[in-house]
Amino acid sequence: MSDQPLTLAVFEKFQREVFEEFQRKVFHQFEVIDTHFQGIGTQFQAVGAQFDAIGTQFDAIGTRFQRIDTQFQRIDTQFGAVASRFDAMDRRFDSLEAKVDVRFDEVAGQIDGLTHRLLRLEQESVLVNAALKRLEGGAKTVKGRLASIDKRLARMDKRLDDLVAAKSKYALRADVRDLRVRIADLKARLGALEKRRD
Repeated sequence: MSDQPLTLAVFEKFQREVFEEFQRKVFHQFEVIDTHFQGIGTQFQAVGAQFDAIGTQFDAIGTRFQRIDTQFQRIDTQFGAVASRFDAMDRRFDSLEAKVDVRFDEVAGQIDGLTHRLLRLEQESVLVNAALKRLEGGAKTVKGRLASIDKRLARMDKRLDDLVAAKSKYALRADVRDLRVRIADLKARLGALEKRRD
């Protein structure tokens, strides 16, 4: 037999080819035997003369039974072949199951690795969010201080203008310009921090 997979269609074909043929032959043999026994029943009336004929008929029945016996042996052989194919399929399934188990273990390991990486990313995200909140708080504080410095600078500028009007020293005005440049720089940095936060 070819080494094809054992499917329901193969099994049904096997049943049609072997069992139905076997059943047909057995019923045929029984019909033949029935007809012989009917003949034997009618011939029992003439027992003496027909014993030899009955003996030959028993010989024919014996050879037919031998043929049936050889058919049974062939069926046994075919069942042995089917059983060995089942054994081969069992071995294949065992091998496949082992391969699937190994692959499943590999995939489970990869999933565990991804889970650990996701947890690490989640922890880093929590830390980044906390740092952003601290930066936002610091930015609000700096904004408040800058507003306060801006007011003080405006007052100082007014005083300086009053002083300059009174005195001709312009060195303080350069310092005030310096302070304004620094405040503008701080405002720009604060704006950049707010954009990063958004």
